[in-house]
Amino acid sequence: ANMKLRPPRWIAVGQLLALRAGAVFVTVSTTRGLRSGLFPRWFGLASFAIAAVLLVVTPAWRWSMLVFPLWVVVTSVLVMRRRVIPPEPTQA
Repeated sequence: ANMKLRPPRWIAVGQLLALRAGAVFVTVSTTRGLRSGLFPRWFGLASFAIAAVLLVVTPAWRWSMLVFPLWVVVTSVLVMRRRVIPPEPTQA
């Protein structure tokens, strides 16, 4: 009769834990990327904001499940476009 279509409770808990784990991963990766100079400052600030969002949203908002994969795509593009400068050869 009046049944709502929603996932079982264990799936919702799993999705919630995945969002929290994604927030931790974004925070740790951003911190390392900023300290090493791999990420630009604007991306670091945006990433910390994304991590904060991942900590407070619920899986009930469908868009929240796409935030982490989109961050991974943007991070991958930034890393691949990063110009690698080979070290100077040392003379022995």
